Amino acid sequence: MDADEGTHGHGEFPSGTAHLSTQVAGHSCDNKNYSFGLLVKSGRYVLKPVEKEQHGNREIDFYRRVTSTKDPLLLELKALVPEFYGTEILSWNDSRVNYIVLSNVTHGMAQPCVMDIKIGKQTWDPYATEAKRQREQEKYAVIKQHYSFCIPGFQVYDASTSEFKKYGKDFGKNLTIDGTVEAFKTFFNLSHESGRATLLHILERLKKIVKWFKSQRHFHFYSSSILIAYDAKELSNFPSATVTMIDFAHVYPANGEEDLNYIAGVEKLVELLDSIAV
Repeated sequence: MDADEGTHGHGEFPSGTAHLSTQVAGHSCDNKNYSFGLLVKSGRYVLKPVEKEQHGNREIDFYRRVTSTKDPLLLELKALVPEFYGTEILSWNDSRVNYIVLSNVTHGMAQPCVMDIKIGKQTWDPYATEAKRQREQEKYAVIKQHYSFCIPGFQVYDASTSEFKKYGKDFGKNLTIDGTVEAFKTFFNLSHESGRATLLHILERLKKIVKWFKSQRHFHFYSSSILIAYDAKELSNFPSATVTMIDFAHVYPANGEEDLNYIAGVEKLVELLDSIAV
């Protein structure tokens, strides 16, 4: 399900690229308003713009460290994040934009179902201003307090109606505690006989993330997400289901301490999904 390269309702994207049609959260591409969102290139690559130099460089440094590591623990982390292909500068609207080039986890999926789950009750980093902290505390407040995660957005191919449905940040911000449970049931197509099998496969991947976080003291992750994706056309084909950690602009040294904020969020996520998998 790849967009046509080069064009969009607001004009042309850089040559050989297109809007990432499976993007469900974050800043979207908008040629008219000069917003540099996620792009897709050749179907296989996702291009993420470096819009704030300090944060963008931190994310690039994170990927470079994980990609080049020989540390056994970081090698485990490498298997949980997108493949990193360096950076690329593209010209767009008379601007030169630096992009992080990553693997596209939905490449080849005919009916990609994608959910972005931001992990942690605290979604601001240690150097955030008081105003930034206040804004972040107010976002998704009910859900973050209860679950230690929130859902900025997801899209699902509804097997019962044969239609794609997309749920954005406004939907996520208005989710209730019970509504969050229903959102996951909808996302995993649990009314379909193979939906539960896909969910169980995803749970095994999430438990690997929990295990890794309980053993690592390298990093603390803030405002980082887990991206879950599967192909609704192949609900029973487990290899098509992926769980990927993304968004590392706010990763800081752990100074020998556990990342309790992230651990709480991913454990709550596993607990919730376990409850609907029965």
